[in-house]
Amino acid sequence: MITSTLKVFLTAVIVFLIGCDEPDGQIGSQVGILPGGEAVTEVFCADMDTSFAVPPLSTGGSKYLYVGGAYGITARTLIRFNRPVMPHEWTLDSSHVEMFFQGGIGEGANTPVEAKQIDLVWNEYKTDTLDASTFPVGVDLPVEDDFALGDTGMVRILMDSNWVADWLETTDADTGLTIMLQSPDADDRLRRFHSRVVLEDSTTGNLKPRLFLFLTARETAEDTLRPDTMEVFPSGDAFLATYDTTAGSTDLLIGSGAAYRSFIHFNLDMIDTTNYYVVVNRAVLTLHRKQIDELLPVTLSISPRALYCDSLNGDSLDIDNLRASELKSFINLTPVDTLSDEQEVVITSVVADWLLGKDANYWLALLSGAVGYGIDRIAFHSTAGDIALDPKLTVHYTRFER
Repeated sequence: MITSTLKVFLTAVIVFLIGCDEPDGQIGSQVGILPGGEAVTEVFCADMDTSFAVPPLSTGGSKYLYVGGAYGITARTLIRFNRPVMPHEWTLDSSHVEMFFQGGIGEGANTPVEAKQIDLVWNEYKTDTLDASTFPVGVDLPVEDDFALGDTGMVRILMDSNWVADWLETTDADTGLTIMLQSPDADDRLRRFHSRVVLEDSTTGNLKPRLFLFLTARETAEDTLRPDTMEVFPSGDAFLATYDTTAGSTDLLIGSGAAYRSFIHFNLDMIDTTNYYVVVNRAVLTLHRKQIDELLPVTLSISPRALYCDSLNGDSLDIDNLRASELKSFINLTPVDTLSDEQEVVITSVVADWLLGKDANYWLALLSGAVGYGIDRIAFHSTAGDIALDPKLTVHYTRFER
């Protein structure tokens, strides 16, 4: 016979399944007030936390390309053009690449950009597999860079017309033209260029990088030779960031470009899951903002993830295993409230899985919601400082006697 207590619990589970994924109210919409249930709220301070940078991630999807260096980050840019379909008959008169810059990161002035034509096979969606220190030496290309334009303008890269003409006629399987941009002497400015995914309209004008081919050509044998211009858009582009991944931090840092992640652990043993059935209504992580010296763009969203690792002991700080641990999928992105000193992140489903035993309570990971799409950073107070500013987890749940 099913006991009345178990009936109540089954009712709670049914309501839980048809409720919202992440409720907004204090009690939430997953269960509501049910007969025989007791609403409980517990607040937990983090017992451990840490933050460190992980190896560079693919940056091929970014709307910006960075060149230079600032705040310990050095960036190079790769841009690739595939060979276009050429007219029936043509001769190449001249060619160049145009790239548009706007703003940057750092307090220094724009520094000159160097360009090299290099022989490299690469994929913009797998740039985290590239090692810039092993790139071919390449061929220097002249660069026209008008600093009188200030912080917005165009850089023109002049191509060797003889090489480009040979490239346009080649039958080689790999027909990519790759140009690398760098500014090796820059240490206080990351120049920001528009990438091939920039949005263009009548107000912004043409901002995408492009290769211009100035020809004398005719489309068919019957046509007259005439001047013509071809515009070739990139088939791929990306920026490659290098930075120190060994240094730790006493702050909780989250960021892209130099990809910082933070990890927090909460001991939830106070919640009695032995004598009670527990249904989590809402769980909220509260972080306290900390100002940092670097004038980097602020991270605008946070992606919370549960960790999974067979060798990770949830109640100990093991950096090597944290680095190697698997990040479980958690799709909710939390917008950063840039006007507040506090940041709340709803992690109801993660905590529910912990308390139901679906996932072991290892650690919670916090990533930038724009990892791989730019350079940004935000800092929060850790357990190393004022206890009043420690990360806190507030869990609202309903419990039923077993």
